[in-house]
Amino acid sequence: MVKTITRHGNGSAIPLDRTLLDQLGVEPGDRVQLTCSNGSLVVTPLNTFIADEPFTRSQARMLKRYKTTLKHLAE
Repeated sequence: MVKTITRHGNGSAIPLDRTLLDQLGVEPGDRVQLTCSNGSLVVTPLNTFIADEPFTRSQARMLKRYKTTLKHLAE
């Protein structure tokens, strides 16, 4: 796939098609790491998800701490 580098404010941009975004598993607004390797630009998605176990522990602490408040808000 051939792309043209365009002006974007004081910088430059390379438009990425939906197909490329899907292959990378990213959406507009997601963060990526850019590196140069042997004259090539490498785009690596940054995984910003929370692993299940730490999330579950954090959720349990939050529910324990704010149980009464959450109950009142639900009513």
